[in-house]
Parts: sequence; structure tokens; C-alpha cells
Amino acid sequence: MTDTRAPLFTFVAVGDTHVNPRDDFSPSPWRTNVLANDRAAAVVAQINALAPDFVVHLGDMIHPLPGSADYEAAAARFHALFGALRMPVHLVPGNHDLGDKPTGWTPAAPVDDAALAAYRGQFGADHHAFEHAGCRFLIVNDEIFNTGLEAEERQWRWLEEELSRGGRTFVFTHYPPFLQAADEVEHYDNLAEPGRGRFLAMIRDRAEAVFCGHVHNFFYNRAGTTDLYVAPATSAIRHDYADMFAVAPGPGTEHGRDQRSKLGFLLVEVYPEGHVVHVVRSFGETDAEAAARGTRRPLASPMIRPAPLGVDLRVGWADVHSVAFAGAVDEFNRKPVRNDCLVQALWELGVRELRVPVRDLVDPLYARRMRDLGARGHRFTAFCYGLPDATAQAAIAEVSAAIAALEITGRMADLPDLAQEAAASEAFRQVPVTLSKLRLSADAEHDGNRFAHFIRHGFRADEPDLTAALELVRANGLAGLVLSVPGVEPAGSAIAAIAQLAADNAMRAQVHVQLAGEDPAVEMADEAALAERVRKAGEAARRAGDRVRVFLDTFCDHDRGYFPRLGLVDRRYDLRAPGEALKRLVETQAAG
Repeated sequence: MTDTRAPLFTFVAVGDTHVNPRDDFSPSPWRTNVLANDRAAAVVAQINALAPDFVVHLGDMIHPLPGSADYEAAAARFHALFGALRMPVHLVPGNHDLGDKPTGWTPAAPVDDAALAAYRGQFGADHHAFEHAGCRFLIVNDEIFNTGLEAEERQWRWLEEELSRGGRTFVFTHYPPFLQAADEVEHYDNLAEPGRGRFLAMIRDRAEAVFCGHVHNFFYNRAGTTDLYVAPATSAIRHDYADMFAVAPGPGTEHGRDQRSKLGFLLVEVYPEGHVVHVVRSFGETDAEAAARGTRRPLASPMIRPAPLGVDLRVGWADVHSVAFAGAVDEFNRKPVRNDCLVQALWELGVRELRVPVRDLVDPLYARRMRDLGARGHRFTAFCYGLPDATAQAAIAEVSAAIAALEITGRMADLPDLAQEAAASEAFRQVPVTLSKLRLSADAEHDGNRFAHFIRHGFRADEPDLTAALELVRANGLAGLVLSVPGVEPAGSAIAAIAQLAADNAMRAQVHVQLAGEDPAVEMADEAALAERVRKAGEAARRAGDRVRVFLDTFCDHDRGYFPRLGLVDRRYDLRAPGEALKRLVETQAAG
């Protein structure tokens, strides 16, 4: 995901500014859209502060559609706003700039030759190529896919010729090919067949990355070895996507349309090998707000290094959500999507190490996603009770490149047999295996008056069973042990002691730092205390060395069920105080 060397160059992919013809008026019915021009001005200032080599606008430069009375005035206002950029800008046509894709049920008129002529008159060529630092960049008009216009076939021939040149190539479109799977049903926010399949066949394994807009929300996918990114908007959220979240839109957000934490753009660092994408949150700040405060909101730091610790992904991190048909842009089918705001938050924090149940690997949806994220540098620790069955073993082999370790948990009396079986199995030759001790409420002492169910696992650094467990690791050639740090125990000193234990025994230590308390009915909601715990755990993990892997016991708030506690992010995947503490730690590490 992240390269610690200096990049060859950087560029910004920004989209969906939806500039209005006047700064105090929008033809849209939402009050949020009136802010579009002022937000665009603020983003231009933010981009200038980042000083990329160039900018690509991913379309929907303006809000009025072709043929409307305000089209030319809005285009003029856009050019005035983006004329303040201190670097070149390249424009991708969006459906507001050119017309909707050719589907009978889309709300706006589809693109035609007249709209193409109007676009070219206001914005220039609707597709073109340019070069920078040995890389090639292709601006593609995918609004005309499936139209049968003469311009469509001419562009297909051009695109094939450009991709045939070879070398490092980046492609920019407005519509994403898909949001969740290449064979998903057509909806307002993807390409229809046959254009989708033809485009994917062309760019798959030939383009390094494709950048898209239109959806106003962040998404990440892959087509073969080609990365597919969908940028957030600067103007407003497509609030039908609020269906992705387990909580209602925040108050005062116009039903989610003004959820400011989701607004922003992409900063891309290009390295001699590969690239890194940073999602920069603009928070919907307007130029007027920045001027009133006298300072601009701090930007996400580029060159962010990997976080020194990982997280448990307790939420359904690859689940598909159904966005309701609501009559504005989709009315005849559900829209299946995955909530990649989770991935955005992981990247924002530099978190690479992820801990998931082994059964996730068996689910084809999760396994595919694991491979996708593995290609961007994420590594997964899979855990289970007892040995994985034959189906799970086959799944582990399928995604072994993305697996960092396997945690096998059992009762202490069963661990000798589990260790021997794991050591003898061919299925685990490529995966480091660690042992964990099961702890149940049934085994705990209690006074008979109060009792609560719990299931815990992991050795304690000072317990008697540790000696026998270390011998099992040595005797069977396993990687190491899993150790836990209860919520009542200071994280920093505990991790330091475990690091010494790992070094003394030449083993791997998987360390679980709990953010929950001991009582399953009591919420751990002191954000300041949890932030300090995360900071100390991160500092200790950074000092602990390569033999130690530290995991916080939840990434996202666990605000329902047993052992409720706060995570690094809330249920909208916005950073909480513990997440901000980790971000500061990682940024300090990068600066040092």
C-alpha cells in the first residue's frame, strides 16, 4: 500500500463538483447543492496546497445539463474556479456535462451528437491522451458507450491503440464499470453491457489503474491486476447510499446528502513501481468558512507509513448491501454495493494487518475481497476454534498469499493434539500457525451471585500454562503463541513484556489488546482513555519488533450486543478519538 521512498510524481483525481451558474443559486432542489461553488473554490485551494504535478477532473464539472439555459453560464463559472489551479487540469466528461448513458429509464436525456458538440464547445475534446514522467494517461468518454454513435466506435479504436502502446497507463472515466462485481446488474451507477465487458477486457491487466467519479462515494475494486477507484465528490453525497450504513444519516445532513465527512478527492502518489492512493477528506469546507476561521482544515498527510498495529474486523467488512430503489436515479431494481468507506478509513490510518474468522475465507465474496486487498498490501490473520476442516483448509490455500498467520484456539488439554496435527498437515506449510488458549465463563471462579457468559482466548504472559505452551511450539515447529491483554491491564507495559518473551523464545507473538472491559453489560465509552490506550499500544508495538503482531480488538464501534465499546471509527467509518490518536502516531512516524 505505501512506499517509504519519494514518489516520482503526484496527481489529484477530483470529481463531481457540480458547479452552479451562480454562487448563490442551484437548479437542484437540495440546499446542499447551493454550496457547490464555494466548496469547489476551497478544494482548489486545498489542491494548490498539496502541489500535485497535475489534476484530472473525473466529470460532472457542472450541474446544469446540456440544453439547459444555465449550461454555458455554469461552464464559465467552472473555468473561473478551476482557473485558479497552479497546475494543469484535464477534464473527463460527466453525465451532467454531456448527458446520461443510453438507458431508457435514466432521468436525464441521453448523450447525442448535439450534446457532444455542446460539450466540446465548452470543455474541449471529450477524450485524449497525455504523458508525464514516462507514464501515459487516457481520458475516456464512457457516456457514449453503447450509443452506436460514430464517436463511440472511433473512441474504441483509439483506446485500443493507446493501450497497445504498453508501458504504465492510467485511465480516467466518469462512470465506473461496476461497484461490487463485474457481473452485477446494471443500475444508474455502473456501465451497461456490452460496453462494460468490452471496456474491462481492454483495460484488464493493461492499465495500472482506472479512476472514476459519478457515485459521490468511495469504492475500490480490481479487474485482474488493474486497480479500479471511484472518487468521492466535493459537492454533495449521493445520499441513496446511506443504506450502506448501520446507522441513520446524521442530524442536519439533509438525509445524508450533506454528510461532510464523506466529501473529498484522491491524491495519488506514483512510484517507480506501483502507486498509492490517499482519500483526502475535504469535509465540505467552503472557501467562506476557511476565510472566517483564518486557516484551512488540515489535509491528510501523504507518505503515511503502515500503522504499527492491526485490527479485528468484527463488522461484515465485505458484505453486500442493497441500496433501495427510490425513484430519483434508480426505480426498477435494488443496487447491490459493498461499503468501502471501511477501506477508506483503513487506508487513512495506514492499517494493513486485519484479523478475521477462518470462515470468511470460505465465503467466495470475502475470499475475493481478501485477494483484492492483499494486492494493495493488506495481510490477514485468520482464526478458528480447533483445526480448520477440509473446506477451510482449501480456502486457506487459495488465499495464502494474503494470509499472515493462522490462530488455532483450543482448551489447554487439547492443544498438544492440535499442535501435532497442525504440524503434520500439508495445508499449513505456507502459513505460520500460532496456538491460543480458550477461556470460558464456565471455567472461571464466581461467588454464585453474579454470573455472565463470556468466551475469551489467548495466553496471559504470567500464567503457569505458558511454559507448557512454549514447549508445544518448539516441539512441533510452530510459529508461536497468541497472548491477550485485558482491558484492565496497561497496554504499553504488557506489550513490552510480551515482546521480550517472544525474543527470548525466538517465536512469533500475536497480541490481542482489548478495548472492552470485563463486564459484558457495561459500555467502554471513555474516548479519551481509549485514545490513550491506543496511543500507548501503538508506541509499544512499534518498539516491539518483527516478532510481535499487535491487534486492537475492534476497528469499528461495537455499539450493540455484548461487551459494547468504541473502536477507531464509528458506524459511519468516521474517525473517533482513538482513531485520531493512531493517525497522529502514524503521521509522526512518517515525519520522523
